[in-house]
Amino acid sequence: METALKSKIINKIEQLPKDRIIEVLDFVEFILVKTSQLKTRPVEATDVEVLRAIEASGALDFYYDESQDVYTLDDGKPI
Repeated sequence: METALKSKIINKIEQLPKDRIIEVLDFVEFILVKTSQLKTRPVEATDVEVLRAIEASGALDFYYDESQDVYTLDDGKPI
């Protein structure tokens, strides 16, 4: 049965124009990647690892910026 199914798929693909064959190839590669990802479970990062990654990315650098102003009631104009 599997051989007959493969033969049927090949016959159908041979009828397609080249641009559609490229789409089929892309889809097959997508399926293969998804299948291989299902076999290997992703390892979730710990909270500490996530925080270290965020810190290393520079996303929190504004906390260390000394140009940050401390505003008081004397700053600005009254509304």
